[in-house]
Amino acid sequence: MFVNPSPDAGRVDFFESGGHSMLLLRMAAWIKSEHGRDLVLAEFLKQPTLDGLARCLDGLAASPDVPVQSFGEGPRTIVCVPGSYGRALAFERLAMALNERTDEPVRLVCYELWNTVERLGVHGAIEAVRARLRDDLVRPEVAGVAGYSLGGMFAFLEDFAADRPGLHLWLIDSYPPIPPRSRWHKAMRAALNACRAPMTLPGALAASVGSRAPSQSAGDGTALANSDHPDRWSLHHRLGELARTPWSGETTLIALRRKPLWMPHYTPASMNGLVSLVGSRATRVSVNGPHTELLKSRVEEVAGVLASAISPRSNA
Repeated sequence: MFVNPSPDAGRVDFFESGGHSMLLLRMAAWIKSEHGRDLVLAEFLKQPTLDGLARCLDGLAASPDVPVQSFGEGPRTIVCVPGSYGRALAFERLAMALNERTDEPVRLVCYELWNTVERLGVHGAIEAVRARLRDDLVRPEVAGVAGYSLGGMFAFLEDFAADRPGLHLWLIDSYPPIPPRSRWHKAMRAALNACRAPMTLPGALAASVGSRAPSQSAGDGTALANSDHPDRWSLHHRLGELARTPWSGETTLIALRRKPLWMPHYTPASMNGLVSLVGSRATRVSVNGPHTELLKSRVEEVAGVLASAISPRSNA
């Protein structure tokens, strides 16, 4: 299959041609050694052929610096950047909900942020994501980028939409980076919010009760999955310094109707404090639910917002 390929070899199954798991691992190691590319085995196993291998190694399915996970199949692609907990897996439900609403399949290509920070450090990871976005967002099949929470701030590292004005940016409850603080700092911020906007107090209290940190399971990594890890502090701080370039393409902000008491409370016109970066003509859509549930129990609402921008069927 690989040594003396026939004209139809691109469609021949790797395992049916005598391949096995150990040979697959050897092939992946050789590709890494000779070409510096990480073969995403889960992607290759979806189509274990020469054509599938070419697809994995060409473009969005592999990168030596920023590993990705892909969810869904289709000609249209949305690049996804997770928040400071850094898990690409968070977008799997979004891919399923989105593909139930679109006229054609959509593929989500999601960056593994925590893995990148663990290997390259905060500064190296930011530059690697910047370079990856620069390469990915010029591809014609890419409809835009979706950033969840802090992940949305990567879109403002430079004007990625300069050469593609129609490129869409979806900010899933993103706001200017706020370094993680102690319970004392949260209490002080909550008191200030209560004084500045007493009318929002009931809703903020209700949102506070439902807000909780994402659960951590084995294999999630240690760099960003731990809310007290110093890398999270550094990532917030560094992105706050660098993410200053306005997005020139279309923008949709998916914002919470009410935020926990200790989070900054923004007016609708302020676009979660990002109006200087997205412009006053950006679309703002309000959704219910805690911030940590937007890609879980509230994923149907988020998927509807994305589908309305890329699929005529979702507007029917």
